[in-house]
Amino acid sequence: MYLKKIITALALGVFPSLLMSQAMPTAARRLNVQVGGLFSAANPGIASDATIVYGQMNFKGGGLYATIDPANHLGLEMSVRQVFGTEGVHERTYSAGPRFYLTRGRLMPYGKVLFGRAVFNFPNNIANQAFTEGSLGGGLDYRLSSTLYLRADYEYQRWFSFGTQVSAFPGSLSPSVASFGIAYHFGGNANCECGRY
Repeated sequence: MYLKKIITALALGVFPSLLMSQAMPTAARRLNVQVGGLFSAANPGIASDATIVYGQMNFKGGGLYATIDPANHLGLEMSVRQVFGTEGVHERTYSAGPRFYLTRGRLMPYGKVLFGRAVFNFPNNIANQAFTEGSLGGGLDYRLSSTLYLRADYEYQRWFSFGTQVSAFPGSLSPSVASFGIAYHFGGNANCECGRY
């Protein structure tokens, strides 16, 4: 008992800096999340030699997206998008997948690989059919403020087995979609140059 008191007194007398020590700052990174909306213009991807000519036009529409970034330069993107043609024709996608991004001041270029489900609605609502879909894409986010971000985005989509399931259609459907949007940013440190924001 006395030995513990003597060791404690000696330690505090010899090492008084122990009395004034502070906790070291941690290097933990907070989760970054964006949720936003998009305006989209699309080439519906219908081949020029297809007998289905009603879709060979530019489609317009929009969608919602969210990004979740738990680590520097690597995250997850999820999106829902629908673009409309004429006569009730539209294309809808539900996608999710990994994304890679860099931070350069207020700019954040990114690339992504998404997979999901796509739905094609035929003229005059006579039918709709779902397909497996994959997308390669990329774009640029611009930090407008600590909570608002502007986005320019491009996706090249591939709707697998569209040609085998839809008669008189040569091959898969391959839409190209360009989008512009705005998002709200939650969490993280919006002014940090060392991570995403």
